Amino acid sequence: MYRPDYHYLYLPTDGKQHFRVEWHTVNLKRGEASETLSMMPPDARIMGTPVACGNRIYVLGGFCVGDPFCPDKMFNDSHFHNCVFYFDSARPGCGWKKGPPMLVPRESPSAVAAGGKIYVFGSSCYKFAKGHFAEVFNVELNRWDKLPAPPVDSALVPVYVSDSILLDSSRSRILVHFSSNNSLHAFHTDGGSWECLDPEFGMWSTASGFGALNQDVLIRE
Repeated sequence: MYRPDYHYLYLPTDGKQHFRVEWHTVNLKRGEASETLSMMPPDARIMGTPVACGNRIYVLGGFCVGDPFCPDKMFNDSHFHNCVFYFDSARPGCGWKKGPPMLVPRESPSAVAAGGKIYVFGSSCYKFAKGHFAEVFNVELNRWDKLPAPPVDSALVPVYVSDSILLDSSRSRILVHFSSNNSLHAFHTDGGSWECLDPEFGMWSTASGFGALNQDVLIRE
């Protein structure tokens, strides 16, 4: 298991501040965290979403404001990023590397890995919300592709996805809850299509969460 830590640093050279992210390994059996595994590059953003796929850990997107290391050079404006970084645990000496950027900027998007692909939902800028709600990264092809929009009323702006999304691998689908109207949908990874499971599912608690799937039962933890 890997754990990210955010550090707020002060740069005495110009009096500005910025965030850096370092990673640690966590031994679940012993309950111990290692020393710093690796420090991410200065242009990596805070509020990125980590997701593991094979031997790699990917960090997707992020947010910044007033950061002198902003790779987009938007130093005085708060904004999202589409940057992607990955760490190969099989080659730790190589450190963090840049991957192909996402199609649109996203802050803390919902993401899950399945079948050698990373599926990303929501948390894009409003101007991108309707046309680029979701996308998928094919690790083997090293390429991002746009996914179809969900069947949710466009007036609700379906950028609001509840934490967390759940992988139902036995049915090749991903369960996605929209806080916009409390509906529960499934995205089928084999056919690339959406299905509305319950238009009035109700609240999806981010505190207690729906933590697991057991056959046909969604279990609340």
